[in-house]
Amino acid sequence: MKRKIMMIGFLCGSLFMLAGCQFMMSDLTKVDLRIVAGGDLNPDDNGRPSPLVVRLLELKSIAGFENAEFFSLYHHEKETLGGDLISSEELELKPGDVQDIKFALSPESKFIAVMGAYRQLDKVSWRMVLPLRLKSKNDLTVLFGSQGVATASGR
Repeated sequence: MKRKIMMIGFLCGSLFMLAGCQFMMSDLTKVDLRIVAGGDLNPDDNGRPSPLVVRLLELKSIAGFENAEFFSLYHHEKETLGGDLISSEELELKPGDVQDIKFALSPESKFIAVMGAYRQLDKVSWRMVLPLRLKSKNDLTVLFGSQGVATASGR
């Protein structure tokens, strides 16, 4: 009998802990990000599609990102963005790739920005700030193609 009561107490305690974790997680901004590379990605001088290095940046503010030139961001992102940069991740896309990434933002983060290291930076849109709903789940699709980066509506 005593063992049964202890087991019930343990199970109830576990359920309360799980409910508490769920409550704490509901305040986070969650992102399900699909990254799609077009078949015409990052064309070289002969028009052949090429791989592209992409960076995802978690930011407190976007002013530094929007005003910086590419090479400052690419080679010196910490110095260029200062305290606005929370974290960054780099990945390589090949033409036709699709990558799904799921993550939760840090509580101080307000924005996700993306940038692509295109061969012809002056002819493409190489950066973008993604629209987010804070403290909610965000399903986003980002397209990288020959003209640069763009978002797709809904998934």
